Amino acid sequence: MKTGEMPDNKRMETGILFPDSELLHGTGMKYKVESNENEVNIEVTRIKGKQAKLLHAFRECQEGRCTCPTREYSKLDSLEIETGDDTIRLKLKSKPDVKFDELEIGKCLEYTRDKVSDKN
Repeated sequence: MKTGEMPDNKRMETGILFPDSELLHGTGMKYKVESNENEVNIEVTRIKGKQAKLLHAFRECQEGRCTCPTREYSKLDSLEIETGDDTIRLKLKSKPDVKFDELEIGKCLEYTRDKVSDKN
């Protein structure tokens, strides 16, 4: 994962949700994570064919049925989901005086990737 400093003390991470070999065939999902204060914004792109499965997995978290193997869900106050043609945007707000760990959020995204992969 690449991490870089953003203006206004924001951090951004990007990563590939599927291996490079799948990227070459045009099926690799990508994500971008931006965070500040008590909010994390995630944009997942290149999701054609997987949007319904991803939405289902993200809605499980939104409804309190998150199965990610991290403790980040315990920090969640709210989760908003927005969809586009080839994009899903997530807006996570943490509980007061709690901050999300971007590396753990990345683990959650990787877990979700594996959960919705065609191999399962």
